[in-house]
Amino acid sequence: NEMQVVFDLYKLKKMEDYETGRLIKYAIGCLKGDTNNIEMKHLDYVNEFIKTGTTGKAIDLSEGFMVNISYNDLIVRKSIEKIENFKYNIKINEPLYIREIGKVILCKLIDAANLNMNDKSINIDYELVNGNLVVRNRRDGDKIIPCGMTGTKKLKDIFIDMKVPIYERNKKLIIADDDNILWVEDFRIHNDYKISSSTRKILNITITEA
Repeated sequence: NEMQVVFDLYKLKKMEDYETGRLIKYAIGCLKGDTNNIEMKHLDYVNEFIKTGTTGKAIDLSEGFMVNISYNDLIVRKSIEKIENFKYNIKINEPLYIREIGKVILCKLIDAANLNMNDKSINIDYELVNGNLVVRNRRDGDKIIPCGMTGTKKLKDIFIDMKVPIYERNKKLIIADDDNILWVEDFRIHNDYKISSSTRKILNITITEA
């Protein structure tokens, strides 16, 4: 896309420095429209990074560009603003716009008898929710008992398993009550909040792009 160019890191490691330098310069040209102010020292910097960098690491180049490694990808991208911590109280049946990431979340209460399992929304047993419902992004030490498991798992490890790049992790929505994280976006709900045959009221969560 117009924000980034992705290379196969393994292939870059096998290439000569002048070849990788040419590719990086070409990528910046594609993103920026020109390669003015991209000097040899910048390309040397990237070549060293290709040899020694590890996943999650990033370096800044001039002109508002950065290069980062995400698993087997080397990504050249325009620098973006860091997503700050956010936290909003959820009101049932009221759409909530989360300006930091440009998404809208809607939490509805529905009777279990009216549940439609075909839609893409998330369903939680509402009567197991304790206290206030909030939507936020991650915090250090966050953990959840994923549905189908008995032990807790750190969100950091979940994001690693899901291969979510570091710069994307602050964008993932989290629903929590006063006790636990109930659900992590694109992942499973908390095991203790899953619906069952005795569930009467369901918290139905839908996320859309604003």
